[in-house]
Amino acid sequence: AGLIKPILMRVPIIISDTLIKPLYSGLFNSIILPIGILLWNTSDLFAKTFEPFIRLFTLLFEPCINCFRLSSLKQINEQQLDNGDGYHHMEQKLLVNYLIRRNKFI
Repeated sequence: AGLIKPILMRVPIIISDTLIKPLYSGLFNSIILPIGILLWNTSDLFAKTFEPFIRLFTLLFEPCINCFRLSSLKQINEQQLDNGDGYHHMEQKLLVNYLIRRNKFI
C-alpha cells in the first residue's frame, strides 16, 4: 500500500501533463493541428482514391461472403431441427415419427 498511494496521487497530474497541456502548447498549434486540418481537408481525396479498390475487393470476395452467409444460415437451421428448438420443429418431428410408426415403415 505504501507504493500504490503515491502513484495514485500522481495519476491526475500525469493525465493533465500528457492530455491537457499539449492542447494549449505550441507543439499542438504547430504540429498536431495542421496535420488534423490536412487530414480533414483531404479525406474526400482519400475516399475517391481508395473507393475503386474497395469496390474491386467487394466484387472479388462477394461470392465468398454469400457462401459463408448461406452456410451459416443452413447450419443454424440444421441445429434448430436437430435440437428441436421451437415448438414447430418438435411438432414436425413428432408428426413424422407418428406417420412412420403408423404406416410401419420401420
